[in-house]
Amino acid sequence: MTDNAIVTENLTKVYGKLTAVDHVTLNVASGTVFGLLGPNGAGKTTMIKLLTGLTDMTEGDATVAGFNVRRDPMHVKQRIGWVASEVILDDDFSAWENLWLQSKLQSLPEWKDRAADLLDYFGLKDRRKDRVKTFSTGMRKKLEIALALLHQPEVVFMDEPTIGLDANTRRMLWDLITGVNKEFGITVLLTSHYIEEADALCGQISIIDHGKIVASGSPTALKARVQSDFVELETSEA
Repeated sequence: MTDNAIVTENLTKVYGKLTAVDHVTLNVASGTVFGLLGPNGAGKTTMIKLLTGLTDMTEGDATVAGFNVRRDPMHVKQRIGWVASEVILDDDFSAWENLWLQSKLQSLPEWKDRAADLLDYFGLKDRRKDRVKTFSTGMRKKLEIALALLHQPEVVFMDEPTIGLDANTRRMLWDLITGVNKEFGITVLLTSHYIEEADALCGQISIIDHGKIVASGSPTALKARVQSDFVELETSEA
């Protein structure tokens, strides 16, 4: 992987009269956890959709895992994972069957050993045959991350991964994200509302509002600017 796992230059997305992402330039170092913070509607999810090739950019350029998103979308998709904010698991399938389905979607001929290792790593080995509908919220999140890692990606995008979780489950997930980053050397870009969360996970963060980057730096530096250890970002209309 190159020195920077994610590079954007003037990345822009316009929907009609709405500029959802407005000339964003970012550099995310390989092997790091990077946080993109902002209120609802700030452009965080649109950024991820642009970087994963799920929506076309209006202007600018982006490179992920060494490949240009516009010119080489298939190479990019082969090297990335995505943990969406909405649930992507099939509740009527077992944990193993969900991994099997993911292997089919990714066209992975050799997946069973990797799947078994991931279930063991996330402490789900003994529940591999159980239907997901019987899983706790924390177990479901573990399985979602396992699905994202099945094809051994270089970069994983996590869109609001802790939204709706209680404090204990959030902190458990923080430990998992840190562990995945260190154990597998994967670059993680996560979106969040919370500087506290970024402080626990990220070496560098950028704050986005109305599609524009309004601040960047380490969590410590940005916390000093707002003089708070815990800040929930709110819309300017709030």
